Amino acid sequence: MGVDVHTHFIPEELVGLMEADPDRFQARVSRGETVSIVHAQGYQYTIDERFYDIEKASRNVLAWMCHKAACCGIEIRYGDCFGGAGPE
Repeated sequence: MGVDVHTHFIPEELVGLMEADPDRFQARVSRGETVSIVHAQGYQYTIDERFYDIEKASRNVLAWMCHKAACCGIEIRYGDCFGGAGPE
């Protein structure tokens, strides 16, 4: 079984680089009530502190992995994923 363990961490410095040179990244930053990244292929997503803050990004992906494992019938306790602490 393959397990995808990547995370979506986008530091604020990278957002600034995308704003300065959207052609290089094939994505632009849209700022309004929220901040979004809009890719040249047409898809976009809102970014918030779960993308900027490495601790929150890590906890977010671990929570998702625990959820996916449960959906697949794999028993994982949150303590296994969070070192004894429950999800935020």
